[in-house]
Amino acid sequence: RNCPENKSKPQLVLLDHGLYRELDDNFRLSYCRLWKSLFLRDEKGIREGCQALNAGAMFPLMAAMITSRPWDDIVLVGLDQEDKNGLGARK
Repeated sequence: RNCPENKSKPQLVLLDHGLYRELDDNFRLSYCRLWKSLFLRDEKGIREGCQALNAGAMFPLMAAMITSRPWDDIVLVGLDQEDKNGLGARK
């Protein structure tokens, strides 16, 4: 949409739906730890985080669902940098 103050410039509008329910501290902290493990590609942390959220053995599926990425892309190092183990990016 156009910026109200300057019609020649666009205005970015973000729609924030907020939370539809309050999250208890235990869930919120478990979910934060899970995302931290996802960013660090920490498979053990991902497994533990998913188990804390009751995903159990389905942790690869849960991680893939919330990141919209295949499991191999989540845990393999080297998709965007050199891999220390020589695995490198998949082609």
